[in-house]
Amino acid sequence: MKNIVEENDMPKVKNKLWIWGHAANVHYNRYGIGKTSRMTPGEGAVYLGTPNLIMVYFGGKPTPPV
Repeated sequence: MKNIVEENDMPKVKNKLWIWGHAANVHYNRYGIGKTSRMTPGEGAVYLGTPNLIMVYFGGKPTPPV
């Protein structure tokens, strides 16, 4: 697998950005948010064209690996 920098001779901004996400709907009925999520964090990352996503543990989700 080639390194992105070697392949394109220059790093791209999108490869330096990260999406910080929680599992869909973990904030439902908290903090005055009464609507469900329209998309998952993964769908949001694809929509924004950002390949990097970090999932944050909140409200018991996502389940940590054992």
